[in-house]
Amino acid sequence: LYEYWIYLTVVRIIQDEHGPPQNLDSLFRLRSSGLSVQLRQGEMQQVAFSTGRHRTIRVKYNPRFSNQDTTLIPQKPDILIRFEEDGWPIIQLVADAKYRIDATDQYRQQFKSFGPPTDAINVLHRYRDAILEIDRNSSESVELKRSVVQAAALFPMNQSEHDDYRNSRLWQSLERLGVGA
Repeated sequence: LYEYWIYLTVVRIIQDEHGPPQNLDSLFRLRSSGLSVQLRQGEMQQVAFSTGRHRTIRVKYNPRFSNQDTTLIPQKPDILIRFEEDGWPIIQLVADAKYRIDATDQYRQQFKSFGPPTDAINVLHRYRDAILEIDRNSSESVELKRSVVQAAALFPMNQSEHDDYRNSRLWQSLERLGVGA
C-alpha cells in the first residue's frame, strides 16, 4: 500500500508541474463497488506526460530491466521517472519506497538524521550503476550508457523534520553522489 501511495504521489507532483498525463485513466477502474487502483505489485504500469514538442516524462511503477544485452542480473526498482527528448540522451531517476526507518543513535551519527536502512541505500547504488541503455550512434556501433542520474529512497517524515533533514548526509548525497534519500 505504501508503494502505491508513493507512486501516486510522484505522479501527482509531476501532474502539478506539467498537467494531466496522457493515460491517467489506466491507473483507475470504476466498479459498482467504487473506484479501484489498478496498480499491482510485480506488474509494470506507467503514465506518460507530454511536456512539449518531442518531450515526454514517463513514470513507471515496477519496471523490470532484464535485457540480456544490458543487464547481468534483472533489476526491478519500485518507481522509475524517465525523461525522453528528441536529440537528447535518456535521463532516468529511480525512487524506492521504504517504509522502514532506522533511528538508532549509530545511524543518526553516521547520516545526521534517521532514514531508510543502509541495505536500502546499497540497493540504490546498484540500480544507479546496473540499469543501462543501448546507445546506437550514427556509425552503427552499439554502446551501453548509464542513464540513471539519481536514485533515492522515499520514506515517511513529518513536515516539522523536513528543514533539518536538508542538512543530513542522505539528502546532500543525492546531488553529490546521485544516491540518497
